[in-house]
Amino acid sequence: EQSPDGIVVHEAGKITLANPAAVRLFGVNSAAELRDRSILEFIDESSRDLAMKRLGKLMRKEDVPPMEEMRVRRKTGETVDVEVYSRPRPGGGEIQAVFHDLTRTRMLLREMHHRVRRSLNQVDGFLTLQEDFTDDQKVLHAFVTLRERIHAMALVHSILYRTGKESDVEMELYLKDLMDALVRAHGSSEKVAVDFSAPGVILNEKQATACGLIVTELVSNS
Repeated sequence: EQSPDGIVVHEAGKITLANPAAVRLFGVNSAAELRDRSILEFIDESSRDLAMKRLGKLMRKEDVPPMEEMRVRRKTGETVDVEVYSRPRPGGGEIQAVFHDLTRTRMLLREMHHRVRRSLNQVDGFLTLQEDFTDDQKVLHAFVTLRERIHAMALVHSILYRTGKESDVEMELYLKDLMDALVRAHGSSEKVAVDFSAPGVILNEKQATACGLIVTELVSNS
């Protein structure tokens, strides 16, 4: 009853029990309003096939992945991304499903990316200020190199913040922004043309950062 996650028990796809969090998640007024309705009514069309296959396997007592990401459609028509954990209940044909709302998790991740980006930009600003205290070309070159690496890392978090993704970085977008920034930083926007293609390439945060640092080194030293 006190769980923050929506918990539903259903048999042959028909809801028999629902906790208060499930009532709120599905946008209805009471658990009675859910009783005897198909659980699939509250699964968005984009996740319906996945939900039907998972339900079929559970009813046949077959193994399923511990968790699947799906999209719930509330009574109001609003959709909510959730993680679904489900398992057969012992001693009968009932299945228990737990729905974890990803809204807050993704909001916190987005805030984290914003803060990391801002912190890296502050470090970049401090390095820029320190450049005024030296005329040594080797030191200045080291500062520039550090700032370019910091920018490559900060840009990953900027992309994730803008796109609202948890960790998947669209490399076509990332590399375009990175190339533009590097060319401008070297004052070569009218002399240098950079050609690249990465349609549909998605990397996670760590992979994208590593790729960005490699590209930064290649472009800066070319």
